Amino acid sequence: MKVYQNFEEYRAFKTNFGNEGIFGGRLLSIKSKDFITFYDWTDFNVVRRIDVASPVKHVFWTDDG
Repeated sequence: MKVYQNFEEYRAFKTNFGNEGIFGGRLLSIKSKDFITFYDWTDFNVVRRIDVASPVKHVFWTDDG
């Protein structure tokens, strides 16, 4: 996974699962077939992984995160 800031590569990291989609917002969200993982934007550490029964289509954030 490569993350760009101001059109330049900011950071790259590997996940240990197949990536099926990404979402931005308060946290970086990467979905796979069976779960979605949330990462912080500064160090790209895992904040939370949530197992899902059906595929994730969208991630919505409230105005306060």
